Amino acid sequence: DQTQLERFLKIVPGGGRKSVYNSKLTHLKITHYRLLSNKKIKGIIHTFLNIIHLDFEKSIDPTGLSAIANSCYKLEYLNISNHTEFSEILICNVIRFCPRLQQLDLTSCRITDLTIEEIAKSCHNLKYLNLMRCYKISKGAVNKLNPNIYIENFEELLIRLDFIGKVINHLTQNNIASRQTLV
Repeated sequence: DQTQLERFLKIVPGGGRKSVYNSKLTHLKITHYRLLSNKKIKGIIHTFLNIIHLDFEKSIDPTGLSAIANSCYKLEYLNISNHTEFSEILICNVIRFCPRLQQLDLTSCRITDLTIEEIAKSCHNLKYLNLMRCYKISKGAVNKLNPNIYIENFEELLIRLDFIGKVINHLTQNNIASRQTLV
């Protein structure tokens, strides 16, 4: 509910105002709220030091995610789904700096095997991984993950992207050649 969210965000200090919630808050879900400023995100992560569960689906930008990576070492759950604007390097930094992650939702994030390899190296406690609409990941990379991780919505493309590029290139060249013979 937007009204409750706005009341909560008034608690979050821009400066040093302390709240009774500081030590008790561990789970926070703010989804589909684009008005969430980076100042508020920094206020949240510096005020509520015991946060282990963050759900920021469609509510955070790369600067806010970078702040989370640099401050939320206790994080066990992170949902950053539907953020196609996040670079793979930024997502890998979050994974590297949040080694306690147990659940990670990367739905529709533009990741490749590089991210999966970082998860395999850094997230030894991971139990759940959502890869819906992450089409640039190979089965080989997923097979490198701990077999105890429940991987949801992984769909391997049956046609490799490099093969599609070769077909397009071939068709383009043939089209140019056929036009030249007609002229």
